[in-house]
Amino acid sequence: MLLHYIESEEEVFYILCKIMRDLNWRYHYIKPYRMPEIVAELHELLSFHIPDLYNQLMKDREDEAGLSCFIENLYNFTMQSLCVGPQIPVEVSARIFESIIFENCGDTSLVRLLLYMLMICEKDILAREDPDDRWRYVSHGIFIVDCI
Repeated sequence: MLLHYIESEEEVFYILCKIMRDLNWRYHYIKPYRMPEIVAELHELLSFHIPDLYNQLMKDREDEAGLSCFIENLYNFTMQSLCVGPQIPVEVSARIFESIIFENCGDTSLVRLLLYMLMICEKDILAREDPDDRWRYVSHGIFIVDCI
């Protein structure tokens, strides 16, 4: 995505190194694993701000471990969709990416963004009868486009 705006591959490489080093995004995927903290924060925010959706997702996944896995996958899919998703307008993706990188907002901004997008699409998500259909809707970036 950065190559849409920056033609120099060397500058893009520098920016990606900055993300991995300064924002510590590599720690999401290696030990010590940061993702449990993000999932716990999303659990708390979902249960407080959108309890109907939280309860439905909990019912769909049958237990807290299943919901934790769902939330972790949702976070990862959303982050990837926003960064490289072809269905997301480049301008929107770039602005979100810029706020994360250049304004040094990091995980907090992504968690809040995901929460707000879920709040916007709560009725659409709950309107879907099938748990698998709900998962496809949120995991394939469709709900991100609906939020725009």
